[in-house]
Amino acid sequence: MPSILLRSAAIFLGTCLAVIGSTAQEVKPAIPPALSGTGTTDYLPLWTNGTTLGNSVLFQSGTGSTAKVGIDTTTPATTLDVKGTETVRGTLTLPATSTATASKGSNSQSLNLTASSYSSTSSSASNYFFDWTAEPAGNNTSSPSATLNLLFGSGSGAAGQTGLHISSKGLITFATGQTFPGSGTGTVTSIATGTGLTGGPITTSGTLAVDPTVVPLLSASNSFAGNQTINGNLMANVLLANGLNLNASQSEFAGMGANPVGDGVGQSLTVEAGSASMGSSNASGGDLYLSAGLGTGLGGGGNVHIQAAPSGPTGTSFVNPVDRQFIASSPVSMGGQNGVGPLIGLQLQAGTGGGMIVRFAIYATDASGTEVAAATGSCSMAITTLLNGTTYLSTLFGPDYTDIDNNINAQCLEAGSGGATGFYISDTVTFDPALYHKIYYQVENISGDQLVLHAATDLEREALKNAPRVDAQHPRITVKTVGSAKP
Repeated sequence: MPSILLRSAAIFLGTCLAVIGSTAQEVKPAIPPALSGTGTTDYLPLWTNGTTLGNSVLFQSGTGSTAKVGIDTTTPATTLDVKGTETVRGTLTLPATSTATASKGSNSQSLNLTASSYSSTSSSASNYFFDWTAEPAGNNTSSPSATLNLLFGSGSGAAGQTGLHISSKGLITFATGQTFPGSGTGTVTSIATGTGLTGGPITTSGTLAVDPTVVPLLSASNSFAGNQTINGNLMANVLLANGLNLNASQSEFAGMGANPVGDGVGQSLTVEAGSASMGSSNASGGDLYLSAGLGTGLGGGGNVHIQAAPSGPTGTSFVNPVDRQFIASSPVSMGGQNGVGPLIGLQLQAGTGGGMIVRFAIYATDASGTEVAAATGSCSMAITTLLNGTTYLSTLFGPDYTDIDNNINAQCLEAGSGGATGFYISDTVTFDPALYHKIYYQVENISGDQLVLHAATDLEREALKNAPRVDAQHPRITVKTVGSAKP
């Protein structure tokens, strides 16, 4: 094929050379067809056929940085506003708003979902929107990452965190207060055993059990190495303990409860000291102590009461027990010369009788401590009260009376107070016990009636001067009284 060399600018002037064989001919350019059609301002044009222009669905408002393009809408609200359904056949990318620095990470552009809701309060509609946003996590660390967060906002306000987000490993953190309704079984991958349990961890199947070395078993014997505190009631058939301390901030009760069986009698309670070892030889048993609490200073210790049920209970109601043994832990002041201790009496029911034995010790000293006196002894009384109110009593001054230097001169004076009949223990010391004059005593109540202890008033002390009495020289007296004609 021959070569062609074009040395002129005819090609730029629209002239073409056709080479046929070795002959060159001039070819005139084709004349384009005439254009037709109409358009609308701001619409991007579209060839509707080879020679006709018309409107496309692309509409542009504004120019430059304010330009907005709408697809099938003439009122685009954003840079690109599409009215209709979209199909994206590639990746839809929402990039970071900026590049992260050491001091701050950068969120992604948000995927915004907006709803409109009408308010009956404001009588207007408002927009409410959710944003899905990728947010930086661990910025400026050795393992930076990101989370996918759900935010919520309304109107033109900024969106705030809902608390729901997904980690880079797909782990979901739920918002506070999230509940999971339904009856589904869920998925458990592992169960660990905490304190008091054995058998774990369980990753497929297995059995958890209580560790009896940590958690006591209700149906088995348990051994506690440390101290135990029980704030409620303790019900036990047998209680064996090296030490048992009750709540010291209030009065407490330790004893048998009522029989829950209908018409059942009350069950006995045995308090027993420890026995010697069965393998020992000639070993003594343990002592039994019933001890009142200690006191401080002039307060003294607590008294000891041994009680039993009163006489004559009727019906099915409970009755309060009465003192059968009473031991005064602290001495009681008797005053100066002609001192008087408390009234010790019985409040007998009509048609009953009883008695009591009182053991006492008296100690006295003068202001200088050079004169000292002490005596110990006992008085006993038998009492009966008839249905008509007449009371008979007999008082005996004990033959066990001992008086150092005969300075105490103790005596028992028959008297009564507040419906109780008994006696006062008195004395006539031969010197002025200005410093110390007190009595220790204990009472054995040989009746089922209330034991009464009463400190004498000045008026009663004066009346006692003429009261019937017994002493070492006059050891017995029998008195009949009627009604309450007593001091």
